[in-house]
Amino acid sequence: MKLPISLFAVASGLLSACTHHSEDTTSEASYPEFIKTEADSFAVKGNAWEVKFAIGERDTIAPGTDGYEGGLMWLATQEDTLEFEYTSTPYRQHHTISVISPQDTTVCIIRFNQHTAEYSDTYIEKAEGNVQFVIPEVYELANIIWTLSPSGQQASNLRKEGAYYQDVMDHFAPYLDHPIFNDLQLPDSVYFQQYYSFRENSVCFQFEGDSLKYNGPYYHVSGNFNQFGGLFKELQSQVEDFAKTSDFKTFYQNHLPYYEQLIVRQQELMPVKEMWAWLEQEFPQKMDAYKVVFSPLIGASHSTQKFGFKGNRDAVFWEALMFTSGPERLDENEAMAEPQKEGLHSGVVFTEIDHNYVNPVSYQYREEIEKIFDDRAIWTKTGGDTGLYDNPLSVFNEYMTHAVFCLYVQDTYDEEAARFIINEREKLMIDRRHYTKFSQFNEKLAALYEQKSDDEKVIDLYPGILAWARNIQ
Repeated sequence: MKLPISLFAVASGLLSACTHHSEDTTSEASYPEFIKTEADSFAVKGNAWEVKFAIGERDTIAPGTDGYEGGLMWLATQEDTLEFEYTSTPYRQHHTISVISPQDTTVCIIRFNQHTAEYSDTYIEKAEGNVQFVIPEVYELANIIWTLSPSGQQASNLRKEGAYYQDVMDHFAPYLDHPIFNDLQLPDSVYFQQYYSFRENSVCFQFEGDSLKYNGPYYHVSGNFNQFGGLFKELQSQVEDFAKTSDFKTFYQNHLPYYEQLIVRQQELMPVKEMWAWLEQEFPQKMDAYKVVFSPLIGASHSTQKFGFKGNRDAVFWEALMFTSGPERLDENEAMAEPQKEGLHSGVVFTEIDHNYVNPVSYQYREEIEKIFDDRAIWTKTGGDTGLYDNPLSVFNEYMTHAVFCLYVQDTYDEEAARFIINEREKLMIDRRHYTKFSQFNEKLAALYEQKSDDEKVIDLYPGILAWARNIQ
């Protein structure tokens, strides 16, 4: 039987407790009653775990698990069992209760943690082992709004050319006085932070009629974890109004054939399954699914986010989302051969994918990396985008992810195509991004890869590349 908090009572057998939900990121419930036991300990249980606590050993304990719809935890004494159901997706949910024995008292906070994604069995069955390529409706709306905004019009990371961009301007120009654009006139110092917060959190929403619903599977993609849904959720009502006022849905529907054509071409130029197989041959990490999310309005500023969800399953389901540009910029170069196009465009997504493999291994060497890459003047110069990577580990990971891509290129393409793709990658890293030692780093990693034994993998090259980097002046 479920009892509201005002009627909560302690009785023999199984009890259920409910909680008050609020719009804050934490839902709290404090009980006016306590639970008594004659024993000197009690247990807290989850789906597949149980922890025992001695009463009085600590004043307060806070055992917890990730929340998910229908998730349960139990507090069990010698006499009673309290059941707590998670009802606050995707936010934190806390239940506080005092456990009293004849000798002492312990305050127990039952914690369901906030979570960034919650996958249904249906979704997992469809996604597992597959790569999805998508231009989601609300994501395209977010990209259109940002491109039209004062900040977007001044930005250099967007694709503001071509027939589609002109269609956007022609359709939406009459609505540029919409109030949402007053909130999207941002100083340069926060441009990228707010851009990602708006663009990427839009995938957490879907249309139901004219309303945007925040109902998963994603709940937070980018930005401050105290602001779930980020800037997009903050401006949700204005986004809804802009979409309705400007008849965005008709625009999107009219362009579906164009989006579908882009998706087919994106799949051709980004053989993600081949990259995925190569990386899992060279690194211990494993992923269950990939999703490439893109828009024809993105020119640069690619990113990746990794989501894990267990729920009541036996194992965690891991999915990586890659946010990338579309294929049109490359296809406009008719003189470029198809393998060159594929290699260049593959680099966009590969260098996002391989963060999921490189970064965890790098973390194992973090103390050494932090010493070697602490002097930024050796490894970077101002300008480019190096300022976005503000610690030694993140600088090293940029070097390593792009150099690992070059190893994949050498293994995948013929010599002429590989040379072209690697040269372009080195120019990108040095001339545009300002990672000044990338050519030398790349050459050294390639030499180590060439010299490795048959049973060695890329993860085994870390000590060698760090020994080399230690001597760079």
